[in-house]
Amino acid sequence: MRPAGIRRARTAFAVILLLSAPFGHAGAGTETHYRAVAIEGAGSAARLRVELGREGFLNMLKINRIDETHAMRADTLVVPDPGAGLLELSPWPAVLRGADSTRKLLLVSLRTQAFAAYEMGKLVCWGPICSGGPSSPTRAGRFSVNWKAAFHISSVDSSWIMPWTVNIDSSVGTALHQYALPGRPASHCCIRLMEDDARWIYEWVDAWTLAPDGETVFAPGTPVIIFGDYDYDAAPPWRLLPGNPNATAVSPEEIESAYPLSAR
Repeated sequence: MRPAGIRRARTAFAVILLLSAPFGHAGAGTETHYRAVAIEGAGSAARLRVELGREGFLNMLKINRIDETHAMRADTLVVPDPGAGLLELSPWPAVLRGADSTRKLLLVSLRTQAFAAYEMGKLVCWGPICSGGPSSPTRAGRFSVNWKAAFHISSVDSSWIMPWTVNIDSSVGTALHQYALPGRPASHCCIRLMEDDARWIYEWVDAWTLAPDGETVFAPGTPVIIFGDYDYDAAPPWRLLPGNPNATAVSPEEIESAYPLSAR
């Protein structure tokens, strides 16, 4: 972990007007439908994996914010239309027009437990997350990538092995990294990711640039905005998809109202 007293250079996030074309998912044009499938033991989950195929099964896991191990123990899983690609299943706007001058931007919605990566205002990747549980919620705010490590051991508990760690808050230790996704917020304030997403983000983001003294931040890393509130007492939004295909949708207005970047 970097020293908490690091002096940051005064740099501001690019002004972003989070306005999009008519709102829609990345695969806008056809509406995806979902069905709830009851899981009766590992056998039925395994049959579902065969039915959906490798890519379809992985997409289904991402829709449910759950990893394969926990999916085998689930009681119900939400399954999208067959053949729908991952970007077609995105809850995020395909374009943020006001962000078209921002090289890279990483957004994290606590409400819908999902991240989105934008390049010049265009969605290039999204996936599920697992944020902090009720006793240790993830703090919302504006951050930037500090340092990153392909392999990292938590300073809180040495049994927590965190591959593909991307640190965004050195004073608290908040980071994005690979870890278990049980289908609900359960982390110790960090942002957990699936293995493929964790590695992708690790390779995609830019870390800070330090001055020769190794202490002063010459340039911050990729901007990261965490926003929204997860309702721990309500049904997870993705469980509502069979009745409402837009239950997990994140609109530009939601992002703007949470963090009015256009006013800063």
